[in-house]
Amino acid sequence: MRCIFSFILVLSLFAVTSAKFVVGQDPDAPSPDAENVESGEWRDPFQPISVVEADNVLVLLLVTNDEPRASSDAGNHDANNDAGHKTKRDQRGQVAGIGGWCTDVFADAYRDVRRNRPDLKNQILLQWLPAGLPRELTGGQPANVPARAMLLVCDGNYRLLSFLVGVPDAADLQTLIEDAQEFQLLSGLENESSGSLVIKLAQRSSQRVPRTWRAVLEETVLMMDEELTKDPVDQIRWLSDRFTDFYLADVRLRFGLSDAADKDRLTVLEQHIQTRKPWSETLIPFLAGIDVEKTWPALVESVWGHQPVRADIAVSDLADEIKTNPNEETFVLSIQPPLSISRVPWPPESDSTVPSIEVWQEVHAMAKQLSFHDADLQQLSSVMRSAEMMPIDIRGTSLVRYVVFPPNKKKPLLVFQGDPPGRVLGLMKRFTNKLSR
Repeated sequence: MRCIFSFILVLSLFAVTSAKFVVGQDPDAPSPDAENVESGEWRDPFQPISVVEADNVLVLLLVTNDEPRASSDAGNHDANNDAGHKTKRDQRGQVAGIGGWCTDVFADAYRDVRRNRPDLKNQILLQWLPAGLPRELTGGQPANVPARAMLLVCDGNYRLLSFLVGVPDAADLQTLIEDAQEFQLLSGLENESSGSLVIKLAQRSSQRVPRTWRAVLEETVLMMDEELTKDPVDQIRWLSDRFTDFYLADVRLRFGLSDAADKDRLTVLEQHIQTRKPWSETLIPFLAGIDVEKTWPALVESVWGHQPVRADIAVSDLADEIKTNPNEETFVLSIQPPLSISRVPWPPESDSTVPSIEVWQEVHAMAKQLSFHDADLQQLSSVMRSAEMMPIDIRGTSLVRYVVFPPNKKKPLLVFQGDPPGRVLGLMKRFTNKLSR
């Protein structure tokens, strides 16, 4: 089987690599979106794109861990405040930064690509998505240091075509765009099945990654029918589980990283695309074509280690309910764990290694007697902001498991997995006793 894979890779090498030409509309044809790009405006993420344009444009979605802030709030912040994201032009009237930590650098790279590829003028839309942890979840302090960035290249229907981790220069950005165009071309061929697309993209990636990564990529292609699922989020989870340990071992060797104290150093290194390039090249054959609008949080979390948060999500019914709380209830939000351990049951089961299993099970049972809801960080942020709560800091030495909102209080209570479960049980009993009165 391994020989067959290698043979297919050799056969497809010429066909795939020779396919890098521009796909899309006439480069001289006018586009309503071109004016936005020329004027230095970045579009909001995931704005609808007309059916006419969807097949002829590429979306460059820059995701950063800048503090999420709704565009309507941007002008209300001081110009020196990093949280104030405001569109601006540079002196040349071209694409300029909008307040993100790397948007100016990215704009420079994009301008250089435009000079090298003027045919892309009417084919590229720029979108920026600040999705770091908001201050209401980090004790009122900014938490985007070290800075992070990912670039997702999508078609007009927001299907993933290519991606990288870090901030590209012009040459890397142009390669990424051409990779995206190549996938568009291949996926448009009538005789291309999803399996053959995976093999051809894997062939391309195998030419770019070190030998050790090439072996892992080949093994993953061979097992894809058995392991890869139709659910793209599950697919991201499985691929992340498969490649994360290998990636960490790789960077320890490449950069001399030794222990957990080097985590921030690795994050800084990941601002340069070469750090995670073998990882992203190995993943893209299995992720190309997925719906980015539905799966970008999982993909970003697989790198950042925590759920990203947007500022422009509509306020939920739960947020309104906690804000008004006419019945003076105690609300308990059970916080969704990171993707990497999302299948580990909570409360812990009898075979778990978590201390005091029975006590945690009792804590959970009592919490469910109150107004109990499951929530991710996006929903928690919405509740905190809508209800005008005092900031909390979810970053602890262990996972935050519950956030308790007592009635008539502006400061929620945090319960971490590392907290003494007996004390947490006493807290829950106090609230349930009030409920029974």
